[in-house]
Amino acid sequence: MSKLRHFQLGDMLMHESKSSRWKVETDSTRRWWLTLSHPSTGFDPRKHLSGFESRDEVLERKKALIRILLTGEDHHHRLGTTLGICETGSRCGLSICPFCMRRFRSGFLIPEVCAQIARWQECTGESGVAVSVVPAKLKLAAGELHQLDLPKMLDAFRQRLRRAGYGGYISINGVDLSFNESSEGKWASHWQPHFYAVVLSANEPKQVKAELGKFFPADESVRVPVHVKRLNDPMRPVSYLWKPFFQRRVSYIATNGRLAARKLPLRPDQVREVALFFGEKAPTERLLFTGIRRRGQHLVEM
Repeated sequence: MSKLRHFQLGDMLMHESKSSRWKVETDSTRRWWLTLSHPSTGFDPRKHLSGFESRDEVLERKKALIRILLTGEDHHHRLGTTLGICETGSRCGLSICPFCMRRFRSGFLIPEVCAQIARWQECTGESGVAVSVVPAKLKLAAGELHQLDLPKMLDAFRQRLRRAGYGGYISINGVDLSFNESSEGKWASHWQPHFYAVVLSANEPKQVKAELGKFFPADESVRVPVHVKRLNDPMRPVSYLWKPFFQRRVSYIATNGRLAARKLPLRPDQVREVALFFGEKAPTERLLFTGIRRRGQHLVEM
């Protein structure tokens, strides 16, 4: 008989065989983020980023995610069980695990990207820009998220950066996701992927927006697909490159007649769908680097 492991979730006691764990890639080159040490630089978001998630917040998010997964089908249940037995010294490494991804963000992504930005800013005296881009043509209906091809999506964004004149610049680009709804039924509800990016360019935000905007047209659900601002305080924009949770965006017409949106939690079926989609993916599969690459646990210029 296989050894049983258990975890306690409120008044719920789950027993699972080790062999029934979600099949996580065990190759150490895919799970290097589990060995991250805390950053020794001045870019530790736990100390210097107001609002960065605490361990207590991460624990509550993890409990809520497990509850939702355990009420789903067998494949959701296995994923929830793997999250449930993730603990200090035996982390699951899943890119939907709040604990593992807090370590990935605080031990690698945020400090390494901020260090790159600081070096560039010191050498050039410029700020760089933070960019948000919504590819309005890329929408997926509920239940169709599995059709999203992340490598193809990131490669298409790389090509658009190049065509806009930014292919030779250092940039760090991350994929985010929301489930968008119209409270007035103006469009069908859908998953909407979008990008957050940091581009180390001396160009003015207005110029960057104009050059990128040529490749990202608006539509009824995405009125302003490109936003650009100066990168004066990098840590918060960098934290957006890889957000640890997803939301619903419910659009409505504000009192001034403009389109506005409320950010709300995903519904349980949406949580299960997005968890299943990202479940076995490495966290770096949501990232695109240009002009730099990862060498071990550090980012280096190419």
